[in-house]
Amino acid sequence: MPGNIAMRKDQRGAVAILMGFILVILVATLALAIDLGHAYLAKSGLQNGADAAALAGAKELNGTYDGVQAARTVAIEIARQNTYDFSKPVATNAADGGLEITVGSCPDDGSCTMEPVDSITDDALAGDKTFLKVDTGQRYVEPWFARIFQMIEYEGTDHVDTFGMAVAGRYLVEVTPMAVCAVDSTRPEAGFLRGVAYNLPDLNPINNGDPIWINPVDSYPGNCDPNHGNTPTLVPFTCTGHSSTITSIPGDVWVNTGAQSALTGPLNSRFGDNYSGGNACNPMTAPPDVNVKEFFCTRAANPNRDNFCSTSVGANQPQFWMDAANTTPTLPYHQTIETLGSTKQGKPFNYPARTSPETAVDFSRYGALWSYSREVRDFSTWPYAEYSTTDWPTLYGGTAENYPASSPYLSWIDPPSGPGALYKRPNRRVLNIAIINCEGVTSIPGQQCRMHLPVVAVGKFFMQRRANLPNNITGEFAGTFGPTLPPSNIRLYR
Repeated sequence: MPGNIAMRKDQRGAVAILMGFILVILVATLALAIDLGHAYLAKSGLQNGADAAALAGAKELNGTYDGVQAARTVAIEIARQNTYDFSKPVATNAADGGLEITVGSCPDDGSCTMEPVDSITDDALAGDKTFLKVDTGQRYVEPWFARIFQMIEYEGTDHVDTFGMAVAGRYLVEVTPMAVCAVDSTRPEAGFLRGVAYNLPDLNPINNGDPIWINPVDSYPGNCDPNHGNTPTLVPFTCTGHSSTITSIPGDVWVNTGAQSALTGPLNSRFGDNYSGGNACNPMTAPPDVNVKEFFCTRAANPNRDNFCSTSVGANQPQFWMDAANTTPTLPYHQTIETLGSTKQGKPFNYPARTSPETAVDFSRYGALWSYSREVRDFSTWPYAEYSTTDWPTLYGGTAENYPASSPYLSWIDPPSGPGALYKRPNRRVLNIAIINCEGVTSIPGQQCRMHLPVVAVGKFFMQRRANLPNNITGEFAGTFGPTLPPSNIRLYR
């Protein structure tokens, strides 16, 4: 019996020693789990910081030197908001052992070269830089428990190395997949006059007034898929007014011609139409404008193809500000400026450039004027100086006595109704359209992927009334984005 008691005491002692070892292992395992969790959270924080910095910085890239510098500033500021106590602070450049910010024309280092932001010194170098890469560099995280348990080391050290890296850039640019030829690429805003409406198909002097479409998917000089320029592909991009091919100005786009009558409905979604049927738009992604009131001429039919005036007078139509007395000949009997007749440098425009002092051009050559914005007097300083209604007689002839305090678009509002009314958005009737240089071009093929032409600017054209392809898309010119790109949707690529 005494021997059994002694054996039990020995076993209790052995169990105590075993439990001690087990507790050490359990505590060490717990410490390891906590330290690895800490390292994981640190890695997530670094990656989230890199993602946020890349996204915020990429939004500033607009094809200019100032845009690149703004992207750098914003990316650094966002990255500095990271709250982890890393081994190295977030510095302004890789040379300081800190943040590395580079820009490039594509998101893949293997396809193009990412260049340090400090190497971009002018607009020419910044023109095609629409992707931003943020690399935090190596950081190490001090473990909380590993130093207590010297038996536990991470990769032979007492700390964990980690980093964050992200690339963000333009995904969709707010450019409708259409193009028009520049009136004169050497003049301000490519020779277009603000406040003057143009029939957009007629701005193609080469193919008898066929609309010019751009491939909304494939960017030059990359490969061009012929299927990406056909009607099924163009429909959703025309609905929303986006494309992904214009990455810099200047820069080339793949173009083709063709009536594409099926795109009438997608264009007219801006008036609350085309939310059912085979080529229907989605009202959430392609909502109507807040104002669907049309502004058009009200005279008897004129044989020119750029005219489709109404024979009846509607409320608040152009005569209410363009001719208070409703007398002949000051009412417009064209919807748009007369663009057929003689040619100038291969372009079918028969009106002169503005002179100083201004000389009125025959009013009959114009359509409804200033329904969205006014013509500009001086391009030398920003904001551009606009003409006033007192200048009307010397610009166009006639009077403008009843012109409202703000543009008719803002003054006389007809709200949309129907399925898209809930999602209405201002300025949806403004089409951002690529202005291309057509000089020296003798024809634009109807087939896809046969021609690319240079984009000199992106113009804003206000749809005065519903489109009717293939012959009529009425766009009142409202200026350009200059050398910069229109707003874009930004996404993370890696």
